[in-house]
Amino acid sequence: MPMRSMCLAEVAPDWLLEQMEAEWADRYQKRFSDFRLPKDAKERVALAEAIGADGHQLLERIYAETSLPWLRELDAVETLRRV
Repeated sequence: MPMRSMCLAEVAPDWLLEQMEAEWADRYQKRFSDFRLPKDAKERVALAEAIGADGHQLLERIYAETSLPWLRELDAVETLRRV
């Protein structure tokens, strides 16, 4: 399997752990297929905004990383950038 198609947690798990905010573990510990959105519309919007902010923060850290510039080339990172 080409490295480009691997996810960030597979190719740089230690780096990713160093970047994680404490609340990310709570927010992302479940598989997305097991995840349920909040019923309240305001809570859904708040969750969407939090997830978007997490992604933005992770992208900033990936693009600021000088010792692992190849992280930017991962398909998952490119997908996150586009979303």
